[in-house]
Amino acid sequence: MNNTLKYILLKPLSVLYGIGVGLRNKLFDLGIFHSHKCDLTTISVGNITVGGTGKTPHAEYLLEYLSKRVSTAYLSRGYKRSTAGFKIADEKSTASTIGDEAYQIYRKFENVTVAVDGNRVNALKKLQQHKTEPKVVVLDDAYQHRKLHPDLNILLIDYNRLTYRDLMLPLGELRESSENTDRADIIIFTKCPDTMQPVDMLSTRTQINPFPYQTLYYTSLSYGEPKGLFTDKKIELYGKEVLLVTGIAQPQHLHKHLEQYASLITALKYPDHHRFTSYDIQEIAEDYEGLANGNRVIITTEKDAARLISMEIPESIKNDIYTIGIEIEFLFNGKQNFNAQIDKFLRNQNLYLAANN
Repeated sequence: MNNTLKYILLKPLSVLYGIGVGLRNKLFDLGIFHSHKCDLTTISVGNITVGGTGKTPHAEYLLEYLSKRVSTAYLSRGYKRSTAGFKIADEKSTASTIGDEAYQIYRKFENVTVAVDGNRVNALKKLQQHKTEPKVVVLDDAYQHRKLHPDLNILLIDYNRLTYRDLMLPLGELRESSENTDRADIIIFTKCPDTMQPVDMLSTRTQINPFPYQTLYYTSLSYGEPKGLFTDKKIELYGKEVLLVTGIAQPQHLHKHLEQYASLITALKYPDHHRFTSYDIQEIAEDYEGLANGNRVIITTEKDAARLISMEIPESIKNDIYTIGIEIEFLFNGKQNFNAQIDKFLRNQNLYLAANN
């Protein structure tokens, strides 16, 4: 479909979608639709763009910081899980039962309570009754969840897909109008280039035109060392032939990172949150056999690993599967200011001082 035909066919749908979302937001703004305020302190991490803004590494940064100061929980709807209703992650949980993102968080943070429920208001009530009642709950992808009013609203915007240059679904990738950034207390431009200059920062600030109550930050992605999914053996990527297996929204960033090291990259791309099947595992094994024996490795993301780990993996490839984790790096000395803002928020919620007593 050429761009002109696509525009003609999708523009009316995009307009109708925008009207519907705009009306819904207006009804919440006017108080006709009610937003619930929970007794627990809540922090929302979300976006207004479909997929791939870096929610998980930003949520992990926040969880790491918060959990050292106060009892913390993470609440997700558990996208594409096989179960329903409210569930708290435990040793029997898998990516299938609680969702890949929630399972990834559960495996990485022993001191964070991880819960899933499509009804976040109900989940927060259940968390209040939990034996280890959290004091702060980080809400995953809750920017559009207007039925709940978070105490702190963090909005992520992909620097490579700026909202003010985008269009509404299905013609573009916006879930709602770029004007609705006004609900955010903190706006973070994610996936910024390491070489970003202050003039680029000023350009985005001018376009966003933040309100006085909003603070802006800029982050880039930082990739960790490969870790074996089923082995503790370390590996060196330089000169390796890599089979890159991904089921995420924006795999090109990891691909670009690997280009610095690998002699060859063969990519197997699956849809975002793809639930791997035995056929997929067979496909991965067959493609891997085509690479140079003794100089090859399978690389995948932590999110994909959360789904792969419960699969029956052939012994011939099992110990050659490695994950690469993602962390965020604040640009322009933003880390200190961001941490200070979170500290101030906790004190205003009467939590930070209590946690240190």
